[in-house]
Amino acid sequence: SIYDRYGKDGLESGAGMNGFGAATSGADLFRTFFGSGGRSGPTRSSGQRHRNMRYQLEVTLEDLYNGLDRDITIAQPASNKKVHVHIDRGSYDGQSVILSGEVDYLPNAVPGDVIFILAQRSHGVFTRKGDDLAMRMNIDFHEAMMGFNRTITHLDGRKVTLAVDKDDMSESPITKGCVRVVKECGMPVRGRPGKYGDLFVEFDVRLPTNLSSLNEEEREQLGALLKKAVGANVRKKSEDSTDTKHQTLKLVVGRASDFGKNFEPTFDHDEHMEAEEDDPFNPFGGRGSGFRSFTYSSFGGESGGDTQCQQM
Repeated sequence: SIYDRYGKDGLESGAGMNGFGAATSGADLFRTFFGSGGRSGPTRSSGQRHRNMRYQLEVTLEDLYNGLDRDITIAQPASNKKVHVHIDRGSYDGQSVILSGEVDYLPNAVPGDVIFILAQRSHGVFTRKGDDLAMRMNIDFHEAMMGFNRTITHLDGRKVTLAVDKDDMSESPITKGCVRVVKECGMPVRGRPGKYGDLFVEFDVRLPTNLSSLNEEEREQLGALLKKAVGANVRKKSEDSTDTKHQTLKLVVGRASDFGKNFEPTFDHDEHMEAEEDDPFNPFGGRGSGFRSFTYSSFGGESGGDTQCQQM
């Protein structure tokens, strides 16, 4: 120890210590007399490290389905740099793609990473959730009753024909808002070749609007067939008219936006009333019922624009 070799005075005077107050090693003595030339090659500056650079990279749903390889030029303080970005099939919105060591504009500093955050643009046909896809399909009334074949273009460009046989209609007819599923026709599962999610198809059935092409007898026949299809009992008018408590009222065309306008406040100023102006009319679930339908409006919409890469 220092005390054994130099005594108390040596300990207080810092014998065996360098001018910075740190213990002197053999390597320190070597650098003191001979400099740093004993080792060749550049060295990293201790404590210096590049900061990671984050960018948002806009991609399409097709890019995420098919995968993507792209060269992108990023801005650095010294000069712009071109990097190569690879996106796996089945990648998802919000996923990070990390390019390690690509930030290296400072000499002798530890490189930083370039991090791309994928931002998927809305698609005009498909909406994604997890590895599943969803779409909405409009069909005519006769297609809903008799079955149909409909060809769509998938995200990889191939044509896919979706078929519903008329024999299936007797057990599970298609009505407005119902959903059919095509197994393994969704997004590819990232990292699992050959594995796919499902495709959900929600239907909107268009009712015939031009009944003037039918004569009165044909309309009556159509009405009788439709009543039979839904299992309604056809009763004579005389049966309803004998019930004095039964009342028949006529429905007229209305607007959902008018719901709640027939209101005259009768409460005192001290009473509290919850504001409901911004609560939309829900004819199916009511207010506060927790009803949530499987509708395309929850899938998203369509937006355009070119692919952009901007720093976050």
